[in-house]
Amino acid sequence: TMKKRKADAEYACDKCSKSIAEGKRFHDCRKCDFSVCQKCYKAFEAEAMEQQEDDEEQEIFQAVCEANSVPVRVGNSVQFKCGICNKLHGTQDLAVQHMTTDHSDEISLMVQDVIEESDRAGPFGAGAGPGFGFEELLMMGGGMMMMDELFMSGPMGGASRSTRSKGPRKR
Repeated sequence: TMKKRKADAEYACDKCSKSIAEGKRFHDCRKCDFSVCQKCYKAFEAEAMEQQEDDEEQEIFQAVCEANSVPVRVGNSVQFKCGICNKLHGTQDLAVQHMTTDHSDEISLMVQDVIEESDRAGPFGAGAGPGFGFEELLMMGGGMMMMDELFMSGPMGGASRSTRSKGPRKR
């Protein structure tokens, strides 16, 4: 584990090979004998933060795609409808893949909306109102169809065959 320390002797940065004078601040791991100067540590920290943001953006992209692939009953099977163009796909993975390739620009705009709303809401949802979580942020970002549309077109929606009475059961 890298810890910030004050040099009690002269060290060399294992990243850039510059010397770290006695009394200067640096970061090191005593267990693995690895030391880096402040400049290299800050560069590493910035790179790690950028990577984390990229990873989070990719997770949101995936979540928006999944939120926009709506299950619908077609005959006796369930297919997944693209929430952008309404094209049907045999599995959710295929629907997500379709959105990733065919609707990347639209999804990216939705992702940016979600990120902006999340930034305004703060780390614990402060300012977003009571009970706002990730799903609500996706909906605010335009990442989901209207709820009534979801309920009406879903496998248990309004005119679905499975909800109509078929008369008495045969034994």
